[in-house]
Formats: sequence, structure tokens, C-alpha cells
Amino acid sequence: MRKYLKDDERGLTLIELLATIVIGSIVIGLATGVLVSAMKQNKMVTEHNALRQEANLIITKLRQIHQEEPYTLCFNEDKKLYINGSSLGTDTYTYSAVSVENVNGELTTGSLGCIHDIDVNSPLLVEFTLEDKEGHQFNLNTAIQRIKPVERSEGEVVGDIPWENREEFSALNPSHLTVNNTNNNPSNCNFASTTLNQKVSGTFPINSGNCSSVTFKTLLLDGVTFPAGSNITINQILYSYINKSTIIQDGWSIQNATNLRVNQQARFDGKLDLGQYTSFYVDNNLHTKKEFTVKTKSDVFIGKDANFEQGVSLTGDSDVFITGNLFANGTINVGPQAELYILGNLYLGDNIIINGSENICVEGAVSYKSPASPKYSFSCEN
Repeated sequence: MRKYLKDDERGLTLIELLATIVIGSIVIGLATGVLVSAMKQNKMVTEHNALRQEANLIITKLRQIHQEEPYTLCFNEDKKLYINGSSLGTDTYTYSAVSVENVNGELTTGSLGCIHDIDVNSPLLVEFTLEDKEGHQFNLNTAIQRIKPVERSEGEVVGDIPWENREEFSALNPSHLTVNNTNNNPSNCNFASTTLNQKVSGTFPINSGNCSSVTFKTLLLDGVTFPAGSNITINQILYSYINKSTIIQDGWSIQNATNLRVNQQARFDGKLDLGQYTSFYVDNNLHTKKEFTVKTKSDVFIGKDANFEQGVSLTGDSDVFITGNLFANGTINVGPQAELYILGNLYLGDNIIINGSENICVEGAVSYKSPASPKYSFSCEN
């Protein structure tokens, strides 16, 4: 007796079976590829996260120690960074493309060595590439600032520059002006006794004897006016008498600019008035006890800290750049085209008034001596 099969009781044909196997193989292959790719991606993410976590740990350690006392940071031949002799980070990572900068020195991949006594009140600029044993890399570039407020003891004048014995300053005699034949340049001059402390009063005797550039050891200003176009270099410290103003006359072009450079520190007990087209460069600290005015087209650079006891006024498109910290009292006026840039911290004392805070950039922390002082916001975006 013949048995008939229903339509739904038939088996698979060979073609259908082969098609199923092919489709199944494709699906399994795709799934396997996706799984392998996901595993590789997960490994890469894990390694990248490990590098990022190590970099964050390194920066955290640097931030912590940068809040305390000065320290030593070294980059050695084993391609590792060390703080006070201890390795920074784990031994499984090395550093390349290293660049570390502070006011007390710098480190690069090409110049192994140490920065000693890192100034914690000034920023630490850090850039490096962290690399693991498999060659994976993570790049980091950041600036480390001191977060703790800048404090000073009662009665202490921060940034103060002590007086030398005023009796050791000899009155300047313009007849001592001699041409510096070493450079064979009649416009470059030295005074006969550049190893002595000199004192000058009245109008500065520049441009006399065809001299426009003069160099001193230490100079004491007793109410002095600098003519436009003066070029003065002080190898050590520049002082001015109390209640005696120092004035740099206005120039009328960049060619007629006045350049005043102090290779160490400058202290003005009287008013300081920088006329237009003036370049004032102080390698170390600047301390002004009276009003400080910077006119248009003038630039001021301070290599370390500044102390403005009765404020500062910037007019026109003048600029003041302070590498270290600024300690200020009185009134700070910054015109709409001027800029006051502070790479370190800003300490604001009593009776502080700030006009033009939007033109003041503070990279570090801001500290107020009086809790009742108005709070200002500063921006570095422009």
C-alpha cells in the first residue's frame, strides 16, 4: 500500500541544506569577526585607560608636591622622571618628548638633568609622552598651579627688596661717561666706575657725548627724569628714594623708545611713571611703594614676583607680564586695550579696587587678605 506524504512532512533537499550551511557559516564568520574586533578594541581601550590612569597618577603626585615646599625634578637616562630621588610612576612605563618648565629651569628629552628648588608659587608646565612596554603611547600636556592661597606673615612685606647702605652710592659725574671701545660703537657707553654704586639726580645725562646706551652696577635714583630714547642697563639693583618720582618721558615712535633693563631687582619708593613707547624689563622682583603708571605702547616684563603697594594703572595698549606672583594693594586700573598677565598667583590686600578685571589674566590662584573684599573674576581667554 503506497503512503503519501503531506507537504509539511517533506525533508530538506540537498540545495536547501547547502544553502543553510553557507548562510550559517557566513553568520558565524561575521559574529566571530565582530567578537575578535570587540576583543581587540577592548584591549586597546584597557591599555589606553591604563596609560591615562598612570598619567593622572603622575600629575596628581606632581600637584600634591607642588603645594608644599620647593622640590627637585629630574629626567634621567633611563627615560624616567624622579622627584627628590624617587621614581615618579611605576617602572613599567617610560617617558619621551619630555618638556618641563619652571622659572627656576627646564627639562627636555635632549637635555637630561634636574630642576632644583622648583618654585611652587610659579606654574610648572609639563608635557610628555608616556609609553608602555608594548609601545602604546599617551600624550599629556598640562600646567600645574599652586592651589593653596598665597599667605604672608603679619608685618611681612612680600617681595620686598632690602636697601643697601645708601652711603656707598657715589654721585654720578657725567664727565665719567666714556665710549665703550670694546664694541667699537660710539652709541654704547659705560661709566668709568661700573663696579661702584652710582646715584643720579635730576634729568638723566643720557645722549651726552653721543651716548644713548649706558650700563651701571647698581643705581640709586634721586628724583630722576629719563629722556625719551634712553637705553639703560643696571646689572644688579635699581633703587629710588622715598617720595622722589621716577619719570620716563614720552617717546613719539617705536624708534624713539626708551629701554630700561634691570638684571636683578628694582625697588621704587616714590612714584614710577613709564611714558609711552617704554620697555621696562626686570629679571627678578619689582617692588613699587607708590603709584605705578604704564602708558600706551609700553611693555613691562617681570621675571619673578611683583609687589604694587599702591596699585598700578595701565592705559592704552600697554602690557604688563609677571612670570611669578603679584601682591597688590590700592587700585588696579587696566584700560580696555591694555592687558595685565600674571603667570603665578594673585594676592589682593586691603582696600583693593580693580577696574578692568576682564583684561587681567591670572593663571594661578587668587587670594584675598580680607574676607570682606569684593570678589573679582579674571579671564585668560583673550
